[in-house]
Amino acid sequence: MSTPKRARGERDYLKLRGNRWSLRFQYPPALRESACLYYDREDWPKEEERSLGTSDRREAEALAQRYILRHKELLLFHAARTDDEKSWGEFTSVWQMEPNTKKVLADGTVSVATEDTIIHMHPDGRVTHERNRRRTVIRFDENAVRNEPAFLEAKKAREELHKVVRRDVDAEMLTAYVEAAGLSKDDRALAERGLVRFKEVNGGRTIATSVRSDVTKLIAAEFEARGPNGGERIKKMIAYLRAAVNHNIRKSDAPLYKVNLFEGHDIATNGLRRPPYSEADLRTIKANRSAFRDEEWLLVTWHIASSVRPVGLDSIRSDEMTEEDEIDAHTGAVVAHHVTRSVMIESDKDNKRGGADYGQRRLPIPQAVLDAVNSEGKPLLPPRIVGPLFSTPLDQLLVAVNSKLFAIGVNTEDERDATGRTVKKGKSLYSGRHRARDRFRQIKCEEEMSRAIMGHARGRSDSHGSYGHGFTMFAMKKVIDGIRF
Repeated sequence: MSTPKRARGERDYLKLRGNRWSLRFQYPPALRESACLYYDREDWPKEEERSLGTSDRREAEALAQRYILRHKELLLFHAARTDDEKSWGEFTSVWQMEPNTKKVLADGTVSVATEDTIIHMHPDGRVTHERNRRRTVIRFDENAVRNEPAFLEAKKAREELHKVVRRDVDAEMLTAYVEAAGLSKDDRALAERGLVRFKEVNGGRTIATSVRSDVTKLIAAEFEARGPNGGERIKKMIAYLRAAVNHNIRKSDAPLYKVNLFEGHDIATNGLRRPPYSEADLRTIKANRSAFRDEEWLLVTWHIASSVRPVGLDSIRSDEMTEEDEIDAHTGAVVAHHVTRSVMIESDKDNKRGGADYGQRRLPIPQAVLDAVNSEGKPLLPPRIVGPLFSTPLDQLLVAVNSKLFAIGVNTEDERDATGRTVKKGKSLYSGRHRARDRFRQIKCEEEMSRAIMGHARGRSDSHGSYGHGFTMFAMKKVIDGIRF
């Protein structure tokens, strides 16, 4: 006696691979043709399989629902497209981004669309491109489709998705972070891939029930998949997971995690570093002073002359005259009295390192900034700093500055191979910070002082370095002015 055939539903798509559940969809030729129209693709695979990263069946069913809904909606589109007897509704085309439009993303990236391409101008000066897709969709006539099996299947899948009661707390945590940080589409995809891959290698456990060795397994698995040149991407992936957990620990009223498993992992990269500006680059920048508005020039000058991150400069709200005595180390006698104009960096966060705040710190104003003049030949800085340095939002200011540095031939695009992998990083405003680090090495600046100036974090175990109030302003100014701009 044969077993009755089960109605097609979400359980038909689930497959147990080892001890983890996967989701598998198959696409016959006609359905692949519909998928290409629906998603504006040149081709579509015969089958698609993705790991759900869990060994628990109920959790797998819950995680599968959104993918099943996507598949059911494709089947609905296919049924409407291939029905020769009646019309299911009106077919129309929808652009990924409407041509001849421009938008500014949350991270400051400016996107401009043509009919063929979407161009992204990132705050750090990078320029990337992607195809502007034009999907075919259908506006359904509900009277015509209300009793159609494909329509009812899609409706049921939508209802099932809403019924899922098992919360994927790690995914929710990650979503909260990427939305708060305003990550780009590509960076969000990388962060989400990191979480999926993490659960693949740790047997589907949550982050809270995992151990540090699971992160080591993730790093090893990614290097195995991507090869030795994948270090930069893997490092970025781990950084986003670390940032997401830190965001939950610091911002949530009821944190999910007590410790951050993603902290403190050394990842060997392929050596791709953003190149520093050369002396010729600095001469070119100075020769094109007229291309920059006054506050743009202030940002360029202060960043290159001090190595302070733009976000740190944007946090400055006031200045003061710091008076200090210079003491002879042997006799203890006062050998000079210094008055140094200084500012407080209120917040200096590096999103690449998980949004960790490297602390408030007082720094002297570089002589290059004190000597800089505005378009009328008057001092660029006011006699007193009261309130923000910049009237333009920082993300917009960075886009404008990097675009102009690109226009005068100083900034350069990343070089990529045929697969799209970056093989050589280009220059951006941040290259000024890399040049400063080289200058600190050349003038033999002690490591702790260069950290204090640049805002590089010490390790958590470095309690000795946290004692005291830091270096004198006049000593730091001498080092900072050694950067020379």
